[in-house]
Amino acid sequence: MGQVILAGTSSNGKLLKSTDDGQTWSDLGQPGSTGQTSIYSLETLDNGVVLAGTHPNAKILRSTDGGTNWTDLGSPGGRNFLNSITDLGSGIVLATAVGNAGGANLLRSTDYGATWSDLGSQGAGYLFDVIDVGSGIALLCQGGSPIIKRSTDYGQTWTNVKTLTGAISARSLGYLGNGVALCGTNSNGAIWRSTDYGATWSNLGTQFAQSYMYGFCTVSNSIGLVGTAGSGLILRSTNSGASWSNLGTQYSQTAIYDIVLLASGTLLAGTTPGGRILRSVDDGLTWSDIGQQFSENTIYALTAVLVDGFTVSLQYKQAGGAFANVTGSLGDVGADMGTGSKTCYWDDPSQDRNNVEISDAQVQLTLVPDGENSETHTANITSVTQLTTGDGTGAQGDVKVEYEIT
Repeated sequence: MGQVILAGTSSNGKLLKSTDDGQTWSDLGQPGSTGQTSIYSLETLDNGVVLAGTHPNAKILRSTDGGTNWTDLGSPGGRNFLNSITDLGSGIVLATAVGNAGGANLLRSTDYGATWSDLGSQGAGYLFDVIDVGSGIALLCQGGSPIIKRSTDYGQTWTNVKTLTGAISARSLGYLGNGVALCGTNSNGAIWRSTDYGATWSNLGTQFAQSYMYGFCTVSNSIGLVGTAGSGLILRSTNSGASWSNLGTQYSQTAIYDIVLLASGTLLAGTTPGGRILRSVDDGLTWSDIGQQFSENTIYALTAVLVDGFTVSLQYKQAGGAFANVTGSLGDVGADMGTGSKTCYWDDPSQDRNNVEISDAQVQLTLVPDGENSETHTANITSVTQLTTGDGTGAQGDVKVEYEIT
């Protein structure tokens, strides 16, 4: 399968898209006419549906095509922030909605986010993060009173399991596997740890004088990462969250809001200010700065979506000959994803095509699925042109092939 990465932004409430492990990004704009200033949360479900939560209208947006098109489901909780969305599997999804001045709602769906029921405030002034720890167990953290809540029936009912002394709010949650759950607080920036699926908790204390903990990410059962607000640190653990090391402030950022692990093992982090995306290829030890994205101020949320992938090869034959693969640069032909109109350029300098007419009959495309597709795609050439002058991408003499993936 191929992988699309989506990033949610502020201050214009846009979605960004990458198909190369976060090295480059395209601007998808504001999904729909929703009026949001932030895409505050993103979650990919086990069937490939993507859900997005917004601010200041706490809407839920839903996509069934990898983030290309979105349906506006409205504001089921009637609040301002759609803080968190988590997939419990088999169509069951939980989300938290919070008001600007307090007030919260826990939302639950049993049909992959198509419709939602409101489970109320659960006795909390604020509900921040919610996560799945497997086998129907979910954890929920609240503010006002810094309490961790636990459900054993897929989010239908909840029990208070721990009050986090010294904190204002239980702010973020993470799960490293094998029963190890983590909770980050504000305003004292502490990490609490559980080894029994959130039933009991121990306090690891304030971490490196930070105020907030955001965006726990599981790299493996032993390696975990978390971002902070205050100095924009990334912290790393190699012993299942029992202790943490400080990787330092990342590129003058003041907060790391979300960290996501891609199928390739690459890690991406969303930051503020300046809307920068950071990238790591060594399990989070070191980070490179991909830069500010489209003048946005903040990258709040990141998610990865598996989509149908395939490879397209360009083939050419001389008059009376047989088709053979073209060996030159093929533009965007190669590992490809998605349908629609596309263009490639054949510019192999070893093959002299100057002043040689290229007909449609001499060029063909072969599409090979990646072996995991549930759909059938075809590649159809719509135009073949040998350039008499450069067009900004291809040079004089190059063959420009326009095609459609359906």
